Formats: sequence, C-alpha cells, structure tokens
Amino acid sequence: MPSEKNVLLLQMAPGPGGLADRHSRLWYFGLTLPYVAALFSRHARVRVIDELLDPLPLPEQIDGATDLVALSVMGSALPRALVYADNLRKRGLKVVLGGATASAYPDLAGPHVDSLVVGDSEGLVPAVMADLAAGNLKPLYRHDQPPDLSDTPIPRYDLVDRRRVGFYFPVEATRGCTIGCRFCVTSHLGQRRQRRKPIANVVRDIRSLQAMGIHRVTFTDDNPAADRGYFRELVDAIGPLGVDWICNITADVAEDGELLDRLAAAGCETLSIGFESVEQASLDSVDKGVRCQVDRYRAVVDRIHERGIQVLAMMVVGFDHDTPRTFERIRR
Repeated sequence: MPSEKNVLLLQMAPGPGGLADRHSRLWYFGLTLPYVAALFSRHARVRVIDELLDPLPLPEQIDGATDLVALSVMGSALPRALVYADNLRKRGLKVVLGGATASAYPDLAGPHVDSLVVGDSEGLVPAVMADLAAGNLKPLYRHDQPPDLSDTPIPRYDLVDRRRVGFYFPVEATRGCTIGCRFCVTSHLGQRRQRRKPIANVVRDIRSLQAMGIHRVTFTDDNPAADRGYFRELVDAIGPLGVDWICNITADVAEDGELLDRLAAAGCETLSIGFESVEQASLDSVDKGVRCQVDRYRAVVDRIHERGIQVLAMMVVGFDHDTPRTFERIRR
C-alpha cells in the first residue's frame, strides 16, 4: 500500500505580502484554506499556512517530507506567487497553483508551476494526487463543465487557529452569480451560472461549527438569493439552528418584504449589498444599473433596518464616470 502523501497548503496574502499584510488577528477569514484542505485530506496529510497570519516559509525551510506545495492566490499577489513558485521548484519541490486570478491567467501562471488547477478543485484534487503518486503530474487540470456540488466535504475548520480569528466562520451554500457585472471575476470564470449545494450539506457544515462552540457564520456566496426558491428554503433551514449570520444580497431583494421578514426571523444580522457606486452612469456602464438604482438606495436601507438587520454597503471607486464629487456623495 503506498504511503500517505504530505501536502503543504499555502494561502498568499492578496497584496504585496510581508508585515504590511500581516495581522495578529483576523476578524474575517476566507473559506479557501479549510475547504481545499478538506478536499486534499481525502488523499493526504495536510498542513496549512495563511500568509495574512504567518509568513510563508522560505523554500529551504520546507520539510523534505513535503510531497506537494499547493498555492492559492488572488489579486495582485499573482506575480509574487509566481516568483515564490519558481524558488520552490529550484529546491526540487512539486508545486500546484490554483485560485481565481491564476485561473484567469493560465498562460501567465502555467510556466512557473508543475501543475495549474483552473477553476473549481472538486474532482480535480483526486486526479492531481493520483498523478503525483505516479510521478506524472500534468501541467493543467481543468473541468470541461463546472463540477457538481452535491458531494462537498465538511471544511477543515479544525485547522484554523481560533485564537487568531474573529467570531464569524465561513460557510458556502452557492457558487457563481447570474448577474454578470462587467468588473467581476466571478461572472467571467463562472459564465454567469450558479450552482447550489444541497441544503442538507449547508446545515451539516453549520452544525459542525456549532459542535466546536461557534454560533456565528458568514456566507461566502456572491449572491445566494439569485434563486429565490432555493434561498427561501435555505433561510428556513437556518432558522432552527439558532445561529447569527451574514450574507451578500443584491439591492432588489429589499423589495421583497416577506423575504426580509424571513431573514430577520432566521437570525440574519447583516446583509452585505454591492451598491458599488452613487453614480448611476457608473452602474449602467458595468451592467449593474438594472439591479441598483441610486435613487432607491435610502429606501432599500430603510426597509432592511426596519427588520433590525444591519446593512454593509460595499462600494467601488474609480469608474470612468466618477468625479472628485463622488467621494463626498458616498460619505453622505
């Protein structure tokens, strides 16, 4: 029987790295590390490092028993990740790279790693590990079609240092978004499609957190209410669990008073809304004007506040139609 492999899973900070990005405590952490660790844990022993909390090891500091270094990267950290991967490979380490930004630029990223995972990891990790064991890693792993999400594992929340993170732990119910905002990588990579996990799996993940004494969750989904029928079922399933929770929605959900009542009754504390801009021309230019009407913002916030739910407004600046006056309008 072949010996179990050792995988070092590294999450690179999205910025330039180093002390500028590092925190002694994170009030929010993403789902990538615990979830991808769960996928690899079906085939290997896994150790994780989040660069937002701890420095990445120098190549010479990595244990020689490490069979694979799996890097996840997003945003402007990609060039730094490619240099890091080059240095790892010079030390004879096998490197696989994934994440949204690497998936968006496969021709740039591919030459710097042994293997590139484009898109979702479900169904690809087993192939990577089998090829690693056979000494025949392929340069590229990708799906012809987005994978089904019915067999998702419980994230390895046990690998998270609870002393160094905030009160809210991440959970995922859906993946992808149907809206198609032009600035969003989710729409680009997901082809404006959304896939949904079985609600039983979502409840299972929340209960696993409750078993650890965690009773606050934040949904990482871009737009869990895209399918209103599914979202209503999800909200109704969360309510009896007795957790406090946060999720993203689009502004038009506030027009559905009955759904807002369900959210409040189910323990929803905060709704994060991508208002994006206070300039209607900017919204229209990125194909978000249908969902967001600037003259409706105050009514949207008021309707949500009436249910005792907080609103987290997410804004973007720097659109072509923005002016110095835009900053003052956002402040007001």
